[in-house]
Amino acid sequence: MINLKEPYKYAFNSSLSMIQYVTILPIWKLQGYTVSSISLRKALGVLAKSSSFSVKTTTQRQRDLFDDLKDYLYVTPEIEHDFEKCLRALLLGEYVFLCGSSGDGKSEILSRSYDQYKDRYSFHLDATHSFSPHQSVIDALNELFDRAGDGAQPLVVGINIGMLANFAKEGAERHSVLRSVIERFLDSGERTQGAYHFLDFESYPKFRFNDDAGSYSSFIRQVLMQVDKLYLYQVMPPAQLAPLLTEREWWLKGENTLASVPDYPEGFVVAHIENDSFFVPHYQMTERGVLQVELPYALLGSLIQTCSAPALYGDMPMHTATGFADILAQAFGLGPKQQLRLRKLILDAYELAGISRADASTWSRPAPTLAQVCDLYLEQEKVEEDSLYAALDSLVTYEIFETMPDKVSSRYELLDGVTVIELAGYSPQIQNLVVALTLDLFYSQMQKRGKPKVNGDYRQITKMTLVDEADNFMSQDFPSLRKILKEGREYGVGVILSTQDLSHFKTGENNYGSYILTWVVHRVVEIKNADIKAIFNKDDKTEQEQLMETIHKLDKYFSLYIDGDKKVSMMRDRTFWEL
Repeated sequence: MINLKEPYKYAFNSSLSMIQYVTILPIWKLQGYTVSSISLRKALGVLAKSSSFSVKTTTQRQRDLFDDLKDYLYVTPEIEHDFEKCLRALLLGEYVFLCGSSGDGKSEILSRSYDQYKDRYSFHLDATHSFSPHQSVIDALNELFDRAGDGAQPLVVGINIGMLANFAKEGAERHSVLRSVIERFLDSGERTQGAYHFLDFESYPKFRFNDDAGSYSSFIRQVLMQVDKLYLYQVMPPAQLAPLLTEREWWLKGENTLASVPDYPEGFVVAHIENDSFFVPHYQMTERGVLQVELPYALLGSLIQTCSAPALYGDMPMHTATGFADILAQAFGLGPKQQLRLRKLILDAYELAGISRADASTWSRPAPTLAQVCDLYLEQEKVEEDSLYAALDSLVTYEIFETMPDKVSSRYELLDGVTVIELAGYSPQIQNLVVALTLDLFYSQMQKRGKPKVNGDYRQITKMTLVDEADNFMSQDFPSLRKILKEGREYGVGVILSTQDLSHFKTGENNYGSYILTWVVHRVVEIKNADIKAIFNKDDKTEQEQLMETIHKLDKYFSLYIDGDKKVSMMRDRTFWEL
């Protein structure tokens, strides 16, 4: 098809103004019609993709001049030749699928073939058509293939490639063989598989240049041959055909000025909207028990985002230096002077890395590593072998942190998928430091990343952090844990604290249990009425005693689940060796 509508008007260059005023003679001599004057542009417009003639149906209507114009100018595409060969060789029980997209010419080819083979083959010209008013497209295809069985008439189906893929995913289980065949075709392009044949418009060039003939366009050549007949049969006088025939070499080469149009887009994205799944997520359980999830392109903007913060690490040097010094001091018991010295060392390391605390434009540069901070400490004239020395030496010796600045990554980005930080074998100080730093950095980066999507009463969960043997960490009263428990829900971040005693959730400074809404209680050695009251929201002493008795008698791998509404359920746990 030739698209003679905008923006392709530029492809006609200066000849366009002449073409649109050339008229066909009042007498259409080839077909014997008597018509009013028709412009050549309008006559050629029957080949345009946007014309009403681009989609052909089998419904009967009275033909007119433009139908014959289209038949006269029509150039048989390569796919139609191959389709015709396939139809001539079809056997009983075989299927042929003519695949493509909307407006590519499927209906024209199928309608022409229908007239010739309708008595020998079964045709389903449009896969979007159903057999009843409320039948879905997939159900209609299931019914179509139910009717077509072994030994039946060959089946010819016109179908969009997207709908073919949908049937491969959603079709009935009884058509599993056909679905597998379709999947192989979509994956590998295998056109013939036993009784199934596929012809796809995407496998054929939209516009081919014949390099052997001087880069001529075979398609334009055939169109011009038809136009030549207008001259040979004296349907139009030579003067009126001159704009085409005198520049036939230019037309054949396909050269045009379209690319030179100012601000002309380099490409177009065309979306064919078939149903609301293009805008709303769909979840469907298939007959094979697989949850099928369809996410629309409209969600890409929320799924792929660019962080608006200057950097997820290496920014705000003063805050980073102070925060790290505070955590290290708490984990290793450093004094105020050692803490101050450590903070100064970190700021000096930032300066050496070209990062100024007063110049925000430098904050996105690679941050210094702990190894570089330790090197600065050892370069001092007087190195005191105190608690700070021991702390830095332990961290560098055990290579707890990355030593190369260009390999440093955001802790928030590290927690993508499932990340396990194994701390067994390290000293309690290092364990507490790593957990505290992880949660502290996680908290700050959580705020930079921003809040997730909210849908009514539901908030998207973006990250989940599990701290095992959390009693060791909770007893240190690190502020980052309390902050995440208190504010994480707002940012879609969840925290799971695992410990063996309910008393661990309450320390001298913090009551972590007050921030927890959901509990999973296994059999524990010691439990108090106050714990039952806090977790189960039970004031009655009798109910408290009954719950305590239930907890004491819980079998292995069983637990009590308490949700945010304090509803209690017995739960069978799944152990790691059952996964």
